[in-house]
Amino acid sequence: MAVKLELYVDGSPVKILNISETGVRYIAKDELDTESVDLTLQCQGQAFRLRGRRAWGESVGPSHTAVGVAFQEEGDLSKLKNLLAEGTLQGGDRTRDLDFS
Repeated sequence: MAVKLELYVDGSPVKILNISETGVRYIAKDELDTESVDLTLQCQGQAFRLRGRRAWGESVGPSHTAVGVAFQEEGDLSKLKNLLAEGTLQGGDRTRDLDFS
């Protein structure tokens, strides 16, 4: 069963590439070079409020940046970890590669 995930970074929608218990990789338009970000992950009618630290970013095309964010231990991170651990999102190594094409 496919699970629809929507991610917002500092209020702007982004495309998730993969997600794990420790962080998320996504593509954004015109990514700001900030160290700390506020994330909202919408999943199965729930909103998870998270904080993260930008670990890296690289240009992947005109006005698009791939970004890696490490989650900080606050907000709804423990709830997200529980969702990942119960197998609602599928993936053998607890890293979820997601296809949103």
